[in-house]
Amino acid sequence: MKLRNLFNKLRPSTKKSKILSAVLTATVLLTGAVAFAGWTPNRTVFDWNNPADRTGSANGPVFNSFVNTPYYGDERAFFDAARTDQADGANAFKDVLTYPTQGSKEVILRTYVHNNANQATNASGLGVAKNTRVRITIPTGTETALRTRSYINWDNPAPGSTGEVTDTAELVDGSPFSMQYIPGSAKIYNAAHNAASGGVALSDNIVGSGVQVGYDQMNGNFPGCFDYQAMVEIRVRIMSPTISVTKQVRKAGATTYGKSTTVKPGDKIQWGITVQNKGTQDLHDVKVSDQLPNHVSVVPGSVRYIDTAQDVVQDDKQLFTTGGFNAGLRIPNAGFNMRFDTIAKDDFVGCSITIRNLAFAKSNETPNEVQDYSDVTITKENCNTVTHPGVSIDKKVDGVEKKTVNVNQEFTYQLVVRNTGDVALTNVVVSDNAPANVQFISTDKGSVSGNKLTYTIPALAVGAAQTINIKAKVVAEVAGDIINTACVNAPEVNPNNPNDNDDCDDATVNVPTPIYSCDLLSGTKIGDHKYKFDVRYTAKDGATLKNFKYVYGDGSSVNTTATSTEHTYSNDGTFNIAVAATFAVNGTDKTVTSENCATSVTISPKPVTPVYSCDMFTAEKLGVKSYRYTVKFTAHDGATLKYISYDFGDGSDKLMTDKTVVEHTYEKEGTYVPRAVIYFMVNGEEKKVESDKCSAAVTISTPKFCTVPGKETLPVDSPECMTPVTPITPTSGTLTDTGAGNIFGLFSVVTLAGAFMHRAFADRKSA
Repeated sequence: MKLRNLFNKLRPSTKKSKILSAVLTATVLLTGAVAFAGWTPNRTVFDWNNPADRTGSANGPVFNSFVNTPYYGDERAFFDAARTDQADGANAFKDVLTYPTQGSKEVILRTYVHNNANQATNASGLGVAKNTRVRITIPTGTETALRTRSYINWDNPAPGSTGEVTDTAELVDGSPFSMQYIPGSAKIYNAAHNAASGGVALSDNIVGSGVQVGYDQMNGNFPGCFDYQAMVEIRVRIMSPTISVTKQVRKAGATTYGKSTTVKPGDKIQWGITVQNKGTQDLHDVKVSDQLPNHVSVVPGSVRYIDTAQDVVQDDKQLFTTGGFNAGLRIPNAGFNMRFDTIAKDDFVGCSITIRNLAFAKSNETPNEVQDYSDVTITKENCNTVTHPGVSIDKKVDGVEKKTVNVNQEFTYQLVVRNTGDVALTNVVVSDNAPANVQFISTDKGSVSGNKLTYTIPALAVGAAQTINIKAKVVAEVAGDIINTACVNAPEVNPNNPNDNDDCDDATVNVPTPIYSCDLLSGTKIGDHKYKFDVRYTAKDGATLKNFKYVYGDGSSVNTTATSTEHTYSNDGTFNIAVAATFAVNGTDKTVTSENCATSVTISPKPVTPVYSCDMFTAEKLGVKSYRYTVKFTAHDGATLKYISYDFGDGSDKLMTDKTVVEHTYEKEGTYVPRAVIYFMVNGEEKKVESDKCSAAVTISTPKFCTVPGKETLPVDSPECMTPVTPITPTSGTLTDTGAGNIFGLFSVVTLAGAFMHRAFADRKSA
């Protein structure tokens, strides 16, 4: 089956959107809870754009390792999410799903499963993955960002594969939420069980220990090739915890509650607090507290807890403590009321004062307190007095008076404007001009224009306060402190000088001087020619390391972020090594070197042992008394021949020469043992070598002579000495045949035999 046709039959709108949604606004904060873990592990990929890679794995099952496929893209990122009311829209499935608490509040979590083994290996069983399982983890917490993870496991991975691949999907919202698996929602879709047939239901164990998947049967056998790819889906319900608190007040005797009332000293004031779970999940340890204002006192025994089942008097103090009153569990849409009475007091200066009573509520699932208020104006009868309007402003940076920050590091100025007088204020103007090199980024009240904050508070009751948060950053390195001053002006405070600021306050930031240096380079020998180099550095106060350049001194270098490298030298010698460190310093690259970040190493040649010896002494006979002697020797690795001392064994003077071939003639017969002693120069020192290999035995003997008529005296072994004598024939007369011929023949034989015997004896003697 072709890839396009198969893929589109798995499920509608199957193609994955690998983008981060543009709706990640300021209300969706990607906190540390979601750091985009992504897929694991790193693995060798098959690139669809490379025809040679399209055959997949020939060595066994490898899952989700194709990249650049036309209809899925990068298979390593195989897990994603979509709201059920968006699942069929364009680019619906995403790695990061935003605002899951909106719309259907139900999310599909989808796992793409593809065994990349070549189809031709299925028949032998080599390419079929065994005990293939899919598991999905569902987080249990309540956060603004949650991560889910999908696992694909199999028992017979190809060599080099881990047998497990994972990927994550992130859900991010501006409000806390939790996730709840919908039982019975797990299904698998493939070519054998496509969307039209409803797929195949999987066990709810998919969110526990995992479930087996397959092709025609869910038995864990998962063949290789695109023909058998699958989609596994589950659904989760998005649970949004929400708590509300409403504060109201009335004068005793009135029939209705409202946001404010007016009383006189001594009157009874009745306060009401309503707390309700307006979310879709249970809230545990719901707590309510009241910030009792000045100028009133609680009526003993008046604090009551009221719900649909009871109206119970409570301890007077618990509601007004920091922890508050714990109402326990509240299911969705359930709530309760708190009631208490106070008496207005006559303990203030002036004729009238307005007080504000704040109520707070929170739970384990909504740890950030919500609050509401109601106001009471206490007015004295028959009172004429002078009013004392007042206003103040308090400025801090991230909650402190002074803070050290780095360039381009965001921080927040907090401005608290408070009515410190005894009359309500109107149209209170707050202004704050950013100092040089500080940029205002945003504000939660008012507006920032021209790097200046302007905000007008329409009304500010007596004792009331408003907080303004300005997000800012320092944009350049500055020496010393940067002081930022904010001011407030209320028309009622100084009516004679309406343009003068009534109060100002400042907060200070300073930018530390970046510190960055290359501190130490050390080298450690780890082989004959191999060294390990370690570098230490300092980078702080706005400086961060970018990389090191190691120059090894032999013409080679390397750029890396590693503080340790290894290098093998090809040749002997001394090499100078240096490291240049590059830092990012407030947005600018700075490269530094240091004497401390330079060193040298010496690669010495291996020591050699001089070799020298007398190996052979041979004798070659040149004549009766003359011989040629030849010496063979070895001398290398620091050893050289100096001279040879020849002792011919006959008492003659020794011959000293650098020649390895010499000749000598002996004067007398006898047996001699000539010998050679060799003198070598070994690393500048003379060494004498004697050896039995440099000696031999020779025998000198004089041969016997014979006299041949008409000839000189010759050695008996000469041919002439062994030539028979020709008989002389008589010239006249005839002798009687008495056997003289036989006698002569016998004589000749005897004579010749004697000659041969003499020669044999002479030869044996000379030998």
